[in-house]
Amino acid sequence: MIKLSGWAKSAWFGGIAIMALIMTAMVAQAADLHRRCSNATMHGTYVYAYSGYIVSGSTLTRFAVAGLAVFNGDGTSHGVWTTTTEGQPTTSLATFQGKYSVNSDCSATETDTDQDGNMYHYDDFTGPGGDEISFVETDANVVSSGVEARTRKDGHP
Repeated sequence: MIKLSGWAKSAWFGGIAIMALIMTAMVAQAADLHRRCSNATMHGTYVYAYSGYIVSGSTLTRFAVAGLAVFNGDGTSHGVWTTTTEGQPTTSLATFQGKYSVNSDCSATETDTDQDGNMYHYDDFTGPGGDEISFVETDANVVSSGVEARTRKDGHP
């Protein structure tokens, strides 16, 4: 049997403690990689901005949008946006209602309907934490994409 001095014992137990911490961190990281997404992943208040083009023949009309969206974690959302489109007056604080469906791989589809009944369709992509959402609009003759960042998890602006 080997007898360790006080310093050697401390070093040995310290090494064991460090190894235990490293193993715990690795297990936690592996668990995070296997987390799955659901509608509840997209929950809370998000701010966003995006820009793009409306395509009509060979004409491209630029537009920009900024807004606030509240995802309820149950596949429904609502919010406000301001839009400016080249050659048209700015539309300020238009409201919308939305529906979304998040797949286990963290991809999602979203449909928003504004106060005038116009519908907009998006493919969304998020991570297991849901803190940020990247999206691209999928409507015909529109080219646009953007990012949403969560500001609050409780869903109140």
